[in-house]
Amino acid sequence: MQITCPRKSDIPMATRLRFERNRVLPGRHLSYITLENEQAMTRAYKGLRNSSVFRKNDAELEVASIVVDVHTGHVIAHYSSGMIDYADYRDGFAIGSLGKPFIVAQMLEMGASPNLTLYDGPKNGRKTPKNANHLWTCRQVTISEALSKSLNAPFVNLQDLNLNPRQVFLRNEVSYRKMGIRSEQHHIEMCEDTYNYPLGIRQMYVTEVAQAFQVLMNDGLCYPLREYELGDTLVPFRIYESKNVAVVKQALSQTIVSGTMKAHRSSLPEGRTYYSKTGTSTRQQYGWAVLSDGNLLVVSFASYGRCQGDNMILGVEPLYGGSTAGLMSVLVYNEIKKVM
Repeated sequence: MQITCPRKSDIPMATRLRFERNRVLPGRHLSYITLENEQAMTRAYKGLRNSSVFRKNDAELEVASIVVDVHTGHVIAHYSSGMIDYADYRDGFAIGSLGKPFIVAQMLEMGASPNLTLYDGPKNGRKTPKNANHLWTCRQVTISEALSKSLNAPFVNLQDLNLNPRQVFLRNEVSYRKMGIRSEQHHIEMCEDTYNYPLGIRQMYVTEVAQAFQVLMNDGLCYPLREYELGDTLVPFRIYESKNVAVVKQALSQTIVSGTMKAHRSSLPEGRTYYSKTGTSTRQQYGWAVLSDGNLLVVSFASYGRCQGDNMILGVEPLYGGSTAGLMSVLVYNEIKKVM
Protein backbone atom coordinates (compact mmCIF):
# COMPACT_ATOMS: atom_id res chain seq x y z
CA MET A 1 0.00 0.00 0.00
CA GLN A 2 1.33 3.43 -0.96
CA ILE A 3 -0.39 6.77 -0.64
CA THR A 4 0.23 9.65 -2.99
CA CYS A 5 -0.09 13.26 -1.97
CA PRO A 6 -2.14 14.87 -4.80
CA ARG A 7 -0.55 17.68 -6.78
CA LYS A 8 -3.83 19.56 -6.80
CA SER A 9 -4.32 20.09 -3.10
CA ASP A 10 -3.92 22.77 -0.49
CA ILE A 11 -1.11 20.81 1.17
CA PRO A 12 1.99 22.99 0.66
CA MET A 13 4.80 22.16 -1.74
CA ALA A 14 7.40 21.36 0.95
CA THR A 15 5.13 18.78 2.54
CA ARG A 16 4.15 17.28 -0.82
CA LEU A 17 7.79 16.98 -1.89
CA ARG A 18 8.71 15.22 1.36
CA PHE A 19 5.74 12.91 0.94
CA GLU A 20 6.68 12.08 -2.65
CA ARG A 21 10.34 11.53 -1.75
CA ASN A 22 9.39 8.81 0.72
CA ARG A 23 6.94 7.25 -1.71
CA VAL A 24 9.25 6.73 -4.68
CA LEU A 25 12.50 5.54 -3.11
CA PRO A 26 13.08 1.80 -3.66
CA GLY A 27 12.38 -0.69 -0.89
CA ARG A 28 9.80 1.44 0.86
CA HIS A 29 6.44 -0.24 1.24
CA LEU A 30 4.04 1.58 3.51
CA SER A 31 4.11 5.23 4.49
CA TYR A 32 2.89 5.97 7.99
CA ILE A 33 2.05 9.47 6.77
CA THR A 34 -1.51 9.26 5.49
CA LEU A 35 -3.34 11.76 3.35
CA GLU A 36 -5.99 12.09 6.08
CA ASN A 37 -3.34 13.09 8.60
CA GLU A 38 -1.75 15.57 6.20
CA GLN A 39 -5.14 17.13 5.58
CA ALA A 40 -5.57 17.40 9.35
CA MET A 41 -2.25 19.24 9.52
CA THR A 42 -3.44 21.64 6.83
CA ARG A 43 -6.62 22.36 8.81
CA ALA A 44 -4.46 23.09 11.86
CA TYR A 45 -2.39 25.55 9.85
CA LYS A 46 -5.54 27.27 8.62
CA GLY A 47 -6.54 27.68 12.26
CA LEU A 48 -3.17 29.27 12.97
CA ARG A 49 -3.60 31.65 10.02
CA ASN A 50 -6.89 32.82 11.51
CA SER A 51 -5.34 33.51 14.92
CA SER A 52 -4.19 36.87 16.25
CA VAL A 53 -0.54 35.75 16.45
CA PHE A 54 -0.16 34.78 12.79
CA ARG A 55 0.72 38.27 11.55
CA LYS A 56 3.02 40.78 13.18
CA ASN A 57 3.62 44.04 11.35
CA ASP A 58 4.21 42.86 7.78
CA ALA A 59 5.60 39.44 8.79
CA GLU A 60 3.81 36.09 9.00
CA LEU A 61 4.54 32.94 10.96
CA GLU A 62 6.46 30.23 9.15
CA VAL A 63 5.91 26.90 10.91
CA ALA A 64 6.92 23.28 10.77
CA SER A 65 5.22 20.55 12.75
CA ILE A 66 5.64 16.80 13.11
CA VAL A 67 3.50 14.13 14.81
CA VAL A 68 5.02 10.92 16.17
CA ASP A 69 3.64 7.73 17.69
CA VAL A 70 5.55 7.67 20.97
CA HIS A 71 5.60 3.88 21.35
CA THR A 72 6.79 3.00 17.84
CA GLY A 73 8.67 6.06 16.57
CA HIS A 74 6.43 6.20 13.50
CA VAL A 75 6.10 9.67 11.98
CA ILE A 76 2.40 9.87 11.17
CA ALA A 77 2.15 13.47 9.98
CA HIS A 78 4.36 16.34 8.94
CA TYR A 79 3.74 19.92 7.87
CA SER A 80 5.87 22.77 6.56
CA SER A 81 4.24 26.07 5.72
CA GLY A 82 6.69 27.22 3.04
CA MET A 83 8.57 25.94 0.02
CA ILE A 84 11.50 24.89 2.20
CA ASP A 85 11.28 21.74 4.29
CA TYR A 86 11.92 23.40 7.64
CA ALA A 87 12.08 20.01 9.36
CA ASP A 88 15.60 19.54 7.98
CA TYR A 89 16.52 23.11 7.11
CA ARG A 90 20.21 24.09 6.93
CA ASP A 91 21.81 23.31 10.32
CA GLY A 92 18.57 23.46 12.26
CA PHE A 93 17.62 26.13 14.77
CA ALA A 94 18.62 26.96 18.34
CA ILE A 95 16.34 24.90 20.60
CA GLY A 96 16.15 27.34 23.52
CA SER A 97 14.62 25.86 26.65
CA LEU A 98 13.72 22.57 24.95
CA GLY A 99 17.16 21.38 26.02
CA LYS A 100 16.51 21.80 29.74
CA PRO A 101 14.61 18.52 30.35
CA PHE A 102 17.52 16.54 28.91
CA ILE A 103 20.01 18.32 31.13
CA VAL A 104 17.87 17.41 34.13
CA ALA A 105 17.60 13.80 32.95
CA GLN A 106 21.37 13.65 32.57
CA MET A 107 21.91 15.10 36.05
CA LEU A 108 19.65 12.41 37.49
CA GLU A 109 21.52 9.74 35.53
CA MET A 110 24.72 11.03 37.15
CA GLY A 111 23.32 10.66 40.65
CA ALA A 112 21.58 13.96 41.40
CA SER A 113 18.65 13.75 43.80
CA PRO A 114 15.15 13.88 42.27
CA ASN A 115 14.32 16.29 45.09
CA LEU A 116 17.09 18.72 44.21
CA THR A 117 16.45 22.46 44.18
CA LEU A 118 18.26 25.21 42.32
CA TYR A 119 18.54 28.91 43.03
CA ASP A 120 16.55 31.17 40.73
CA GLY A 121 18.63 34.33 40.88
CA PRO A 122 22.18 35.72 40.77
CA LYS A 123 24.65 33.98 43.03
CA ASN A 124 28.33 34.37 43.85
CA GLY A 125 28.73 37.22 41.39
CA ARG A 126 27.86 35.10 38.36
CA LYS A 127 26.44 36.59 35.20
CA THR A 128 22.85 35.38 35.44
CA PRO A 129 20.07 35.50 32.82
CA LYS A 130 16.65 36.69 33.83
CA ASN A 131 13.50 34.77 33.11
CA ALA A 132 10.98 35.57 30.37
CA ASN A 133 9.26 38.06 32.70
CA HIS A 134 12.63 39.82 33.18
CA LEU A 135 12.63 38.88 36.87
CA TRP A 136 14.01 36.28 39.29
CA THR A 137 12.16 34.70 42.20
CA CYS A 138 15.40 34.78 44.26
CA ARG A 139 14.63 31.49 45.98
CA GLN A 140 15.31 27.78 45.64
CA VAL A 141 13.02 26.14 43.07
CA THR A 142 12.18 22.50 42.34
CA ILE A 143 12.80 20.64 39.10
CA SER A 144 9.07 20.87 38.38
CA GLU A 145 8.96 24.65 38.73
CA ALA A 146 12.20 25.20 36.85
CA LEU A 147 11.05 23.14 33.85
CA SER A 148 7.33 23.95 33.70
CA LYS A 149 7.93 27.70 33.98
CA SER A 150 11.08 27.50 31.85
CA LEU A 151 13.22 29.41 34.34
CA ASN A 152 16.69 30.38 33.16
CA ALA A 153 18.77 31.26 36.20
CA PRO A 154 18.59 27.80 37.84
CA PHE A 155 20.35 26.28 34.84
CA VAL A 156 23.42 28.49 35.14
CA ASN A 157 23.57 27.70 38.86
CA LEU A 158 24.14 23.98 38.34
CA GLN A 159 27.62 24.19 39.81
CA ASP A 160 26.04 24.61 43.23
CA LEU A 161 25.29 20.88 43.05
CA ASN A 162 27.93 18.23 43.49
CA LEU A 163 28.19 17.90 39.71
CA ASN A 164 30.49 19.41 37.12
CA PRO A 165 28.23 21.27 34.65
CA ARG A 166 30.65 20.70 31.76
CA GLN A 167 30.56 16.95 32.38
CA VAL A 168 26.76 17.05 32.49
CA PHE A 169 26.65 18.81 29.12
CA LEU A 170 29.24 16.51 27.54
CA ARG A 171 27.32 13.43 28.67
CA ASN A 172 24.15 15.05 27.40
CA GLU A 173 25.77 15.21 23.96
CA VAL A 174 26.67 11.52 24.22
CA SER A 175 22.99 10.73 24.92
CA TYR A 176 21.95 12.78 21.90
CA ARG A 177 24.36 10.86 19.69
CA LYS A 178 22.94 7.56 20.94
CA MET A 179 19.53 8.79 19.77
CA GLY A 180 20.97 9.45 16.32
CA ILE A 181 21.05 13.23 16.74
CA ARG A 182 23.92 14.95 14.96
CA SER A 183 26.86 16.27 16.91
CA GLU A 184 27.37 19.98 16.53
CA GLN A 185 30.75 21.13 15.29
CA HIS A 186 33.08 21.90 18.18
CA HIS A 187 30.58 20.41 20.64
CA ILE A 188 33.27 20.08 23.31
CA GLU A 189 33.91 23.81 23.19
CA MET A 190 30.15 24.39 23.17
CA CYS A 191 29.77 22.35 26.36
CA GLU A 192 32.39 24.52 28.02
CA ASP A 193 29.93 27.41 27.74
CA THR A 194 28.09 26.95 31.02
CA TYR A 195 26.02 30.09 30.46
CA ASN A 196 24.68 29.54 26.95
CA TYR A 197 24.59 25.75 26.55
CA PRO A 198 21.91 25.13 29.20
CA LEU A 199 19.85 27.99 27.74
CA GLY A 200 19.67 26.25 24.38
CA ILE A 201 22.27 27.53 21.92
CA ARG A 202 22.45 24.00 20.50
CA GLN A 203 20.78 23.66 17.10
CA MET A 204 18.48 20.83 16.03
CA TYR A 205 16.14 19.92 13.23
CA VAL A 206 12.45 19.54 14.02
CA THR A 207 12.90 15.81 13.43
CA GLU A 208 15.77 15.65 15.94
CA VAL A 209 13.72 17.43 18.60
CA ALA A 210 10.96 14.90 17.98
CA GLN A 211 13.42 12.02 18.37
CA ALA A 212 14.71 13.35 21.68
CA PHE A 213 11.23 13.87 23.14
CA GLN A 214 10.09 10.46 21.85
CA VAL A 215 12.66 9.02 24.25
CA LEU A 216 11.38 11.07 27.19
CA MET A 217 7.74 10.30 26.48
CA ASN A 218 8.57 6.58 26.06
CA ASP A 219 10.09 6.36 29.55
CA GLY A 220 13.69 6.46 28.34
CA LEU A 221 13.42 3.92 25.49
CA CYS A 222 14.45 5.06 22.03
CA TYR A 223 12.68 4.03 18.85
CA PRO A 224 14.44 5.61 15.85
CA LEU A 225 11.93 7.76 14.00
CA ARG A 226 10.83 6.66 10.55
CA GLU A 227 8.11 7.60 8.11
CA TYR A 228 7.70 4.28 6.26
CA GLU A 229 7.68 0.53 6.82
CA LEU A 230 10.73 -1.49 5.80
CA GLY A 231 9.46 -4.87 6.93
CA ASP A 232 12.04 -5.26 9.68
CA THR A 233 11.50 -5.25 13.44
CA LEU A 234 12.97 -2.40 15.42
CA VAL A 235 14.21 -3.16 18.90
CA PRO A 236 14.18 -0.14 21.22
CA PHE A 237 17.22 0.69 23.30
CA ARG A 238 17.44 2.47 26.61
CA ILE A 239 18.85 5.99 26.93
CA TYR A 240 17.66 6.94 30.44
CA GLU A 241 16.46 4.96 33.44
CA SER A 242 12.68 5.04 33.68
CA LYS A 243 12.76 6.34 37.27
CA ASN A 244 14.72 9.40 36.13
CA VAL A 245 12.43 10.03 33.17
CA ALA A 246 9.43 9.86 35.53
CA VAL A 247 10.80 12.86 37.42
CA VAL A 248 11.17 14.86 34.21
CA LYS A 249 7.73 13.85 32.91
CA GLN A 250 6.08 14.87 36.17
CA ALA A 251 7.61 18.31 35.76
CA LEU A 252 6.52 18.55 32.11
CA SER A 253 2.96 17.63 33.09
CA GLN A 254 2.79 20.93 34.99
CA THR A 255 3.70 23.09 31.97
CA ILE A 256 0.13 23.17 30.73
CA VAL A 257 -1.31 23.47 34.24
CA SER A 258 0.71 26.34 35.68
CA GLY A 259 3.62 26.87 33.30
CA THR A 260 4.34 28.34 29.89
CA MET A 261 1.51 26.48 28.08
CA LYS A 262 -1.29 27.12 30.61
CA ALA A 263 -3.06 29.56 28.26
CA HIS A 264 -3.82 26.61 25.96
CA ARG A 265 -5.18 24.14 28.53
CA SER A 266 -8.84 25.02 27.90
CA SER A 267 -8.39 24.23 24.19
CA LEU A 268 -7.45 20.59 24.84
CA PRO A 269 -9.78 17.67 25.72
CA GLU A 270 -10.39 17.06 29.40
CA GLY A 271 -9.50 13.90 31.29
CA ARG A 272 -5.96 13.46 29.96
CA THR A 273 -2.50 14.21 31.27
CA TYR A 274 -0.49 16.39 28.89
CA TYR A 275 3.28 16.78 28.86
CA SER A 276 4.65 19.93 27.33
CA LYS A 277 7.72 22.10 26.94
CA THR A 278 8.25 25.41 25.22
CA GLY A 279 11.43 27.06 23.98
CA THR A 280 12.40 30.47 22.69
CA SER A 281 15.81 31.19 21.19
CA THR A 282 18.06 34.10 22.05
CA ARG A 283 16.68 37.39 20.71
CA GLN A 284 13.30 35.67 20.38
CA GLN A 285 13.84 34.72 16.73
CA TYR A 286 12.62 31.12 16.92
CA GLY A 287 9.93 29.45 18.99
CA TRP A 288 9.29 25.80 19.82
CA ALA A 289 6.62 23.79 21.55
CA VAL A 290 6.29 20.11 22.41
CA LEU A 291 2.94 18.56 23.36
CA SER A 292 2.20 14.93 24.19
CA ASP A 293 -0.50 12.85 25.84
CA GLY A 294 1.95 10.00 26.37
CA ASN A 295 0.90 8.29 23.13
CA LEU A 296 1.06 11.01 20.49
CA LEU A 297 3.86 13.56 20.33
CA VAL A 298 3.59 16.88 18.50
CA VAL A 299 6.63 19.10 17.93
CA SER A 300 6.22 22.52 16.33
CA PHE A 301 8.64 25.22 15.26
CA ALA A 302 7.69 28.84 14.48
CA SER A 303 9.42 31.99 13.30
CA TYR A 304 8.19 35.23 11.80
CA GLY A 305 9.23 35.48 8.17
CA ARG A 306 9.29 38.31 5.69
CA CYS A 307 10.09 38.22 1.97
CA GLN A 308 13.06 40.38 1.03
CA GLY A 309 13.63 40.28 -2.71
CA ASP A 310 13.65 36.61 -3.70
CA ASN A 311 14.44 35.36 -0.18
CA MET A 312 12.38 34.50 2.87
CA ILE A 313 14.10 35.89 5.96
CA LEU A 314 13.21 34.28 9.28
CA GLY A 315 13.39 35.73 12.77
CA VAL A 316 12.35 39.23 11.71
CA GLU A 317 9.94 39.83 14.63
CA PRO A 318 10.26 38.71 18.28
CA LEU A 319 8.05 35.90 19.56
CA TYR A 320 7.53 33.44 22.41
CA GLY A 321 7.37 29.72 21.75
CA GLY A 322 4.33 29.14 23.92
CA SER A 323 2.05 31.60 22.13
CA THR A 324 3.12 30.72 18.56
CA ALA A 325 4.51 27.18 18.21
CA GLY A 326 2.43 26.28 21.27
CA LEU A 327 -0.76 27.26 19.51
CA MET A 328 0.23 25.30 16.41
CA SER A 329 0.91 22.19 18.51
CA VAL A 330 -2.50 22.39 20.16
CA LEU A 331 -4.26 22.88 16.83
CA VAL A 332 -2.34 19.95 15.32
CA TYR A 333 -3.10 17.67 18.27
CA ASN A 334 -6.81 18.39 18.13
CA GLU A 335 -7.06 17.91 14.36
CA ILE A 336 -5.04 14.68 14.35
CA LYS A 337 -7.19 13.20 17.13
CA LYS A 338 -10.28 13.83 15.01
CA VAL A 339 -9.08 11.45 12.30
CA MET A 340 -7.62 8.72 14.51
